[in-house]
Amino acid sequence: MIEIDDRELDTLLAEDPGGPVVMLNLLRFRPDGCRGSYQRYAEALGQSINARYGLSAEYRGNGGRALVAEDGQAWDMSRARPPPRPEGVRRHDPRPREPGGRSLAQRGAGGVRVAAGNAGRALMPAVFVHGNPETAAVWEPLLAELAAVRSDVVCLSPPGFGAPLPAGFGATQAEYRDWLVKELMAFGEPVDLVGHDWGGAHVVNVVLSRPALVRSWASDVLGIYDPGYEWHVPARRWQTPGAGEDDVAARFGGTAEERAAALVERGMSRQVAARVAAGQDEAMGRAVLALYRSAAEPGALGVGLELERAAARPGLAVLATADGVVGTDEQRRRSAGRAGARSAVLKGLGHRWMTEDPAVGAAALTEFWETIRYR
Repeated sequence: MIEIDDRELDTLLAEDPGGPVVMLNLLRFRPDGCRGSYQRYAEALGQSINARYGLSAEYRGNGGRALVAEDGQAWDMSRARPPPRPEGVRRHDPRPREPGGRSLAQRGAGGVRVAAGNAGRALMPAVFVHGNPETAAVWEPLLAELAAVRSDVVCLSPPGFGAPLPAGFGATQAEYRDWLVKELMAFGEPVDLVGHDWGGAHVVNVVLSRPALVRSWASDVLGIYDPGYEWHVPARRWQTPGAGEDDVAARFGGTAEERAAALVERGMSRQVAARVAAGQDEAMGRAVLALYRSAAEPGALGVGLELERAAARPGLAVLATADGVVGTDEQRRRSAGRAGARSAVLKGLGHRWMTEDPAVGAAALTEFWETIRYR
């Protein structure tokens, strides 16, 4: 039994008992007509409470039969259940506990660690979305560095990229945006959203269309939204009928060892490359062709929405200085300005910065999250 106030309810919902959580409210009404005022109050407040906690009412009685009551009193009961949680997700209280308190995390010689006084503080989910031609394994070194400061981390694998490619899924920009919207809605609270490569584009496209699903966002591909951006050579090949099919057949064929060696040549660490290569297949090749071809026309990126709309939520432009496929430095900075995003410069790192120096990447994200901690 708990006293129903914000802190107690948040604490209850932050726990993970390993099964469904059901909340029963037993209400007692005075005989002077307060039932009607409570009903009006509940109807007015219900929508915002459900949006905040993701609860849904399964039953609300009518109080017509007194169960245990003093003379002249009526009782009622309501039952509410949180929605199913995405696999691997634990619900945390998204609100800060100590405004103006100590720094969330500090960077030391060993990478990122929890600052004194902040261990165990709950955060809303941090959601990571990877790109092409990858699986979620690409995030593993970075997430190891972040483990001390983010206890609620989820990796979402876009269809075809480490997850099955469903029948009827066309693998276009718009379909990936809609897929990510659906996944984020399941959390029941805004998230800190991080995207790399095409995952970074999916992140931006969600923020442009559904900013309420996001507390903050980070992307390493903002340069591709610049009007002067030109697709890199492999992208132009994938966008070309015939040549694209030949490329993906060669790229995703062969043995896992051969695919891993090719990834290492392109800058991925050997250990991560082996895990990513194991998830590459013919379906990934089909998804690559469809996705790049859906973005081939000038202005197609953003799915018809202007980049300036991204400023609705705090954003971070990850600028890896040796990344040669996401636009020039000028294009990336110009796009970051249009999106209202801060910039984190990762000097000397390339396209797969999260595997090259994960400690540097973790520090950049942690410092960004600290700037919005108490918003």
